[in-house]
Amino acid sequence: MARPTPTRSSRSSKPKRPPGDIGGNQGEGNREADRRYREKATEFAESERAEPAAEEARRSVEGPHVRDAGAEDELEQIERRKREQRRALRDDPAGREDDEDPSS
Repeated sequence: MARPTPTRSSRSSKPKRPPGDIGGNQGEGNREADRRYREKATEFAESERAEPAAEEARRSVEGPHVRDAGAEDELEQIERRKREQRRALRDDPAGREDDEDPSS
């Protein structure tokens, strides 16, 4: 047995919202959520908690080797030494220990 076709009045049982009420599903452009996010982000940025959080984020992105100047200098020295070793090996291939003639 076929169902009767719904009429316009029976399709929606939700009450209509008054003009200006932004509740419910707003899809991708949820203005209310955007407004709340911006308010909270501004509130956090202006608080005293923002600076320590920014410093912690910087350290986690840069890694532990940049936490103090001594460690940074040490890394630069190691990198410079490795570059010099590569240059020396490139300029003098006979100096390589693992470069042996397999025919001998």
